Amino acid sequence: MQILYIVNADKFIKRDYFIKLIAKELELREFSPSQSISEHILNRTEFGLELETKLASGTLLDTDIIEKLITLIFTEHDFILLEYYPRTQEQLDSLKKVLLKNNIELKRCMYLRNKNAINFGHIEIDERELVTIDFTESTKIDENKFKSLIRSFA
Repeated sequence: MQILYIVNADKFIKRDYFIKLIAKELELREFSPSQSISEHILNRTEFGLELETKLASGTLLDTDIIEKLITLIFTEHDFILLEYYPRTQEQLDSLKKVLLKNNIELKRCMYLRNKNAINFGHIEIDERELVTIDFTESTKIDENKFKSLIRSFA
């Protein structure tokens, strides 16, 4: 079975650093929808040409496009770390349908949270799936402790 982890982070947190650390520790392929869109367009793939046409016409990229991206990435990898997506309840609902349709397990949603943040991007995540790691601006991160914490969530 293919496995998906989702990670999101508040501002003022070294997002890229922690995402790379999580991906490395759990042996996951990082996947950023916006980066993937850019790569498909630059590489002039069939999907990239479809994206380019939509963007040129002024059409916003909807959840169907993201569904295609996720389906494409899972044809190449079994363990994925999805970055900064979903951001809305509609995106989460759509993502869950894609996962169910493709027999992909949502293992964990990790939220690297600024101390004052309220929730996971204003969407409802099942508490059994959500792992919240709280930071403050003054928090000094011990990398080994963080790696250990990540492994405990796997």
